[in-house]
Formats: sequence, C-alpha cells, structure tokens
Amino acid sequence: MSQHKQIRCVVGPETVRMLNLGHPWVIADRHTSRWPQFKNGSLIELVSEQGVSLGTGVYDADSRIVARRLSSQKIEFDPWLISRLEQAKVSRNRLDFGDTTVGRLVNAEGDGIPGLTVDRYNDYLMVNDYQLEDYGITFGLGLPVKSIRSSLNLSFTYGTRGTTDYNLVKENYGIVTFNVTLHDLWFRKRRFD
Repeated sequence: MSQHKQIRCVVGPETVRMLNLGHPWVIADRHTSRWPQFKNGSLIELVSEQGVSLGTGVYDADSRIVARRLSSQKIEFDPWLISRLEQAKVSRNRLDFGDTTVGRLVNAEGDGIPGLTVDRYNDYLMVNDYQLEDYGITFGLGLPVKSIRSSLNLSFTYGTRGTTDYNLVKENYGIVTFNVTLHDLWFRKRRFD
C-alpha cells in the first residue's frame, strides 16, 4: 500500500458548517483561492481556520467543486478505497440482477466514493472519475390569465455541457419549457346573508 502525503488546505466557516452537516463538497470561494496549485486528484487534508482537521478530500482544480471530502478522518487512501469498493460490491451482491451483464457497480456519493462511478457492460468496465461541466442561462416569462385565474409560463434555456478533453463529447443544448399554473382560491372569506 502506498502512503500519500496530504497537503493541509484551509476552508472557511461556511464550508466547515456544510462539512459538519455531512455535505461532501467544497465549493470554490475566497478561502480555496488561496490554496497552492497541485495536481488534480491529490489528497488534501481539510482544516478550519482554527487548524481543526475536518478530514481528507480529493482536489479538483478544474471544477467549481474544488474538493470532495472522502472521510471526516485523515485516511490512508489505498486501504480506504479498497474498503469502500468492497462495501459497494457487498451492496450489489444483495441485489438480484438476473442474467444481465450490464449495471452500475459503484455509484459515487451513494457508495461513499465521491466522483467515482464504475459501470459494467458485458466484459468491459467504464470508470468515470470526473465531473462534467454544465453551463447555461435561462430566460422566462409568466403571463397572468385573469379569466381562468391562472398563468401561462414560457422559458428558454441555452447551455453547453461536457468537454472535448480525453476524446469526450461537448454539446450545446436548448430547452423550451411551457407550462400552465392553475390557481385556486384558498382562505377566501365566505359571505352570508
């Protein structure tokens, strides 16, 4: 088993609060912008401004989620990963997939391994350990229709998703949404003669 040196990275009070609530992600902010630059996938020790250890995370400079906390403890990565993969295998063994040779073997945060999915397709495994970037903007309009006490809503979203890195696909997309909101009369004071 290899020993990985963990770099101490200070996070702000809001991130400390979210980590203490069990949220695994560290979102880029003014505190993370002060972190030294190191290789994506590096193990880091997350610490509060007071120097209290908050656990071990994986660094990703290319994402708005600059780190994903793997554990609230300082860990050795190899035994930790082997343990999580074994737990994921036990979880899948409890399921009856029948004769299928296709399925998800590891489901990221659901199996306690943030950012990692492993899918089986017959004799092949597809391992994904990256986050697809997705940027978009939405414009919308709501029009009240007094005669039926409702509103008609129309919106348009335009965005781009993916990357061409690693021979992956990048796509632009547009989504048009139309819906009707039916309003009801609640808490209306009744009038009696």
